[in-house]
Amino acid sequence: MEGCFELAVHLASFRNIDLYRQGLYRFRVSCYTIDAGGEPLLAQFADAKTRNTAVLTLALPVAARAIPFRILEPTPVKINDNLSLEQSRRAHGRIDSNGTSAYTRMFRVQYCDQRVELNDTLLFRIELDVVQKPNVYLDVEMMCFDLNGALYSEEMELPSLDHFEVVSRKMLRLPKIYDGLRDYYPLTTSDLHFACVEIILHSLLINFQFNPKSRIVPGATPAETRTVPVGPQTLSRALFPQLIRSTSSQSLSSTEGPSQSQVEHDLEDIIAHGSDVYRFYMHSLVSAHNDLCDWSAEYNVHLTNAGRTLLPSNPRMSLSRSAKNETSVVLEATPKSLTRKLSIPDLTAYEATFRADKPETISCDKAAWRIRRDLNEVAAQIYPVWNAFIEKLPFIADALIPHLKKAWHDAALDRWGACIFRETLSYDARFDVVTSDSFRTRARISDTIRASSSLPVMSQAPIEDLTLLRSASEHVVVFKQIFLPETPHNEPAKVSSIGPDLRPATVRDVIVFVHGYQGRSSDLRLFRNTLAVKAPCSLMLSSTVNEERTDGPIENMGKRLAAEIAAFLQVNIWSRPQRKLGRVSFVCHSLGGLIVRSALTQPQMIELQAHFYTFFSLGCPHLGYIHGSSLVFDAGLWFIQKLYKSVSLSQMSMTDDPGDARQSMLYKLSKQPGLEFFNNVVLVSSPQDQYVPHNSARLELTSASDKWGTLCNEMARNILEPLQHVCLLRFDISFVNGKWKTLDQVIGRAAHILFLDQPLYIQMLTHVYGSYFVREDEPKTA
Repeated sequence: MEGCFELAVHLASFRNIDLYRQGLYRFRVSCYTIDAGGEPLLAQFADAKTRNTAVLTLALPVAARAIPFRILEPTPVKINDNLSLEQSRRAHGRIDSNGTSAYTRMFRVQYCDQRVELNDTLLFRIELDVVQKPNVYLDVEMMCFDLNGALYSEEMELPSLDHFEVVSRKMLRLPKIYDGLRDYYPLTTSDLHFACVEIILHSLLINFQFNPKSRIVPGATPAETRTVPVGPQTLSRALFPQLIRSTSSQSLSSTEGPSQSQVEHDLEDIIAHGSDVYRFYMHSLVSAHNDLCDWSAEYNVHLTNAGRTLLPSNPRMSLSRSAKNETSVVLEATPKSLTRKLSIPDLTAYEATFRADKPETISCDKAAWRIRRDLNEVAAQIYPVWNAFIEKLPFIADALIPHLKKAWHDAALDRWGACIFRETLSYDARFDVVTSDSFRTRARISDTIRASSSLPVMSQAPIEDLTLLRSASEHVVVFKQIFLPETPHNEPAKVSSIGPDLRPATVRDVIVFVHGYQGRSSDLRLFRNTLAVKAPCSLMLSSTVNEERTDGPIENMGKRLAAEIAAFLQVNIWSRPQRKLGRVSFVCHSLGGLIVRSALTQPQMIELQAHFYTFFSLGCPHLGYIHGSSLVFDAGLWFIQKLYKSVSLSQMSMTDDPGDARQSMLYKLSKQPGLEFFNNVVLVSSPQDQYVPHNSARLELTSASDKWGTLCNEMARNILEPLQHVCLLRFDISFVNGKWKTLDQVIGRAAHILFLDQPLYIQMLTHVYGSYFVREDEPKTA
């Protein structure tokens, strides 16, 4: 028999983070299992571009497909006040004609950071093998009807489903569906169409069904599939195959009827085997019922605190126990033989017994029929409670999301934390000289982690995004060093101008993203969007003033950045009396770190020093390009300097003053104030990054005793010594080297770029260490 599961997919809210197309949007959701041979295609599906995923979807050998059967839309669809009946039908959620997918309501996206309350619940039913437990997948596709810049008017007709284009696909795996899902997941769409939709999934085993495979029409769609009624003989053959074969062979070999001893022997076999069958199926169903009761009781605590209507609940069930404390299938005693009895669940609503007057009347067919009868009786207790639970879900989801979101957050911390190795050091240790032993130790640990098949991070989450999921051999490994300040900043004193009585919604933190050499503002797009999910009220500035101008002097780039930040604050903070400036943080890549440090010396930035919070540096050459580790890159750097006469490259290589390197721009910058005004200085590096010397990105002293080594150490001390009150963190990211060497890997550029476009590592850093950007009291919405 297969378990009949119902899955409730609740899409709570949608937030536009970085969509570049105005238009009408909706989500399409489908659920299915695939044959084991189709598993290798999943990686292709997850990594493919949007234009290819439709082909891969068709290539997946679907074994069983969930049938959508109901859509709950408690709130009205607001597209147009004067919709015709046909137009209204198009705007609402619907099930497609094939009965394989469900669509949410249609909604309009007009501006950045727009939030739309969807509050749609899509219900699916699927039959699954509870013994083999095949993987179950949920496809969530975002579909768009582009308005081409035109605002929707009442005269425009709503498009049909055929006119919507799939712009993003996410495939989720649901390994915990068999245990009962009740989980939150913030699903983010593709990088090119970045949005976030909050999803809550609930699944429950509601009954067992027996559908003989031979009776299902091969190749038929779920809507066309039909099964004929199952009789007791068919069911008994499935539940007691060995007993049926044994009894049949004995009947053929004997011309006389069964003896009394044979009857009792057969009865013993039915009891023994039936006990296991009964215990397995009944325990699964009773556990599902009790899980539902526990959910309702737990949710009611949160609903009571929120002053909301409570969920209905049944009393818990328990399986009866024998003297040996085991659930047993027992038959009533007969004068000549057994004295064992068949126990069934001790239900509050009723009590039932499994009785037989004579052993001769007991058969596999009768045992199978009684097992099915008892399962149906328990299922009859489950479904009304489950149905009432789902009916109320859209009305209570907003009260449950904070509770479920915290559970998701804590579980993610545990899983990702297994790949992060932490080391807490004293303030003085920041001046320690780097040695080759630390490189070898980290490389050895990374190799050991990737060779392990029992890595805790690979333990299954209730909901797994296949675009982020990696095997242990592909996982990034993070090494964190934190250097505790002698006396930490007293942040409340730093931002006392905000006022303690202000509501968090009136305070706006600002995060500035600064690209590197020959970069663009979009380079840090993934980092920005990922942080925007966690900090919906923070203002994000992706600097554009230095695009195509990174060959000039770094001082000029710093001045332009300072002016850009001042203009941004004027528009978004100072000109709005209801807003106050909170924290100001920077995320910078490569040359961007030097641009920010130069900007910190400008008058506009000096006025903001009381608000500085986190300086987040990704592969930035704070000590220049001296002692580079890639001869190919060194040669290329020299060639580009000569060809383009790049001032910034000569400054980073400290050749802008040939007479005295201590008169170079970079050395002078090391003596300028700036980083000491931050609460946190985070330096991210990678041993595979050969564009930027490792010690330069980490502000570490080197053991080199030549002229350049001495110069390097002087600059490092100039920068580090004023940081007595700053929490300094160094992250070393070990990326996976590809099997085949690409040009980027040969010249050491691959890891330098992975700082920007490796979703897994960005998710890990921003999730585990989000406190360096996001307040604990961050409001839910802006």
